Amino acid sequence: MEKETIFRKLRACGGRITSQRKILLDIILEEECVCCKEIYYKAIKKDPAIGIATVYRMVRSLEDIGAIRRNKMYEIQYGKERIEENALADKILARHSFFLKILVEAGVDQQQAEKEASMLEYILSDESFDKLKVYMEKGTWENDK
Repeated sequence: MEKETIFRKLRACGGRITSQRKILLDIILEEECVCCKEIYYKAIKKDPAIGIATVYRMVRSLEDIGAIRRNKMYEIQYGKERIEENALADKILARHSFFLKILVEAGVDQQQAEKEASMLEYILSDESFDKLKVYMEKGTWENDK
């Protein structure tokens, strides 16, 4: 599939075509990457602000529109590692979504919130993140006012 066709399909599905997505698509189309980590390592050389969750979201979006088949990339060389990598991707995506939602609801610009959520998803330990998530879900912060 050609680059412009992919962008058209992404836009039709409600996706924004950001500079980070353009970088990722160039890497995916021009280079032979066998996993999302490899795409990520190449992408951060071009833009250090790109988070791994952004890579996984882009790959999922490309799968959704039929531009790529990620299973084929992993089936050739990976077995158990594929499952672990998908679990890590799900964990990072959950963290990213959590922080993005909070930042946007707090009034942070969407693009700025995306960047900062990409940074925040890596900073907290699992224990701290889980406690913060429980705290936010309880709505305890409203009682502190």
